[in-house]
Amino acid sequence: SPTIKNSIIRYSKYSGIYTEGDSSPTIINSTISNNTTYGVYTTGTGNISITGSTISNNGTYGVYWTDKATISNTSFTNNGYYALSTFANFNLGTGNTFSGNGENGIELRGGTISTDTTWTLAGSPYIVTGDVYVYGTTTEPTLTIEPGVVVKFNGMNVLQIGYYDPSQKGRLNAQGTLTTPIVFTSNKQTPAPGDWYGLRFYNHASTESILDYVTVEYAGGGNYNIYLSNSSPTIKNSIIRYSKYSGIYAEGDSALIVMDSTISNNGTYGVYVVDIGNVNITFSTISNNINYAVYSSSSVLKVNHCNIAGNGSGIFSNPGNIADARFNWWGDT
Repeated sequence: SPTIKNSIIRYSKYSGIYTEGDSSPTIINSTISNNTTYGVYTTGTGNISITGSTISNNGTYGVYWTDKATISNTSFTNNGYYALSTFANFNLGTGNTFSGNGENGIELRGGTISTDTTWTLAGSPYIVTGDVYVYGTTTEPTLTIEPGVVVKFNGMNVLQIGYYDPSQKGRLNAQGTLTTPIVFTSNKQTPAPGDWYGLRFYNHASTESILDYVTVEYAGGGNYNIYLSNSSPTIKNSIIRYSKYSGIYAEGDSALIVMDSTISNNGTYGVYVVDIGNVNITFSTISNNINYAVYSSSSVLKVNHCNIAGNGSGIFSNPGNIADARFNWWGDT
């Protein structure tokens, strides 16, 4: 595999650089520009390294890769499509910049994250164009999303933590801040409820998963913005809104914990819970949902110190189950 440095690669009829097999070139302080299709296109199992370079004015993608790449301190400008396109299980280097591209961000073409992976602010926004799964067979991988990251879904795609076999667990660590929240949203210019599938925690996904200062909006293609199946992530300081159906849908033995959050303007229920799990919602606002604020058949339902107003109905709990709805504000009467 060659080293290419201090060089200019330009005006190809197709790709500036094309690799296949286990080719692993190193590109340093070079310019790859004005190629008709791709700046760099990789296929196979190689690991391409790009450092301190400029990738600009290529007809489609700046870099399109299929397996491994290390990219740092590189500028991507005025490429026709995405600056970068890859699968979800990648870790981007630091110091990269994006401007003037058809999409100033990274296309994630789906895939399985089976080792610890970080989606950094430097690569944001991420545009998801295929289903993304986070799980391992012998380990419990973590997808970490840095504060301020925006994840846009291009169609009916899902981000799923855990898999169909209960032994295949995963973890989501999405902790934003008050001033730099993490956003999961639609990639449409005029977004609407139901634009994408939703976030899904499946089959005992790690109880260490957390959504903190996160906004989830315009999903509901899977009947929810957030879905829990036998899973118990913590949701706090977050906004769940504009789902086509439910804001949060939980089933199985999920233990739903929501704190200091807003669940609003969803097409059916704010929160819908079935089966035997527990629900604990505190110091939150549940408002302007078309049907019930909370509809629950769970064994134990606790909704306390919340603002509950403007919904089609209030709180429903199956007869015979434990329900505690004290210390809530129910709106002006």
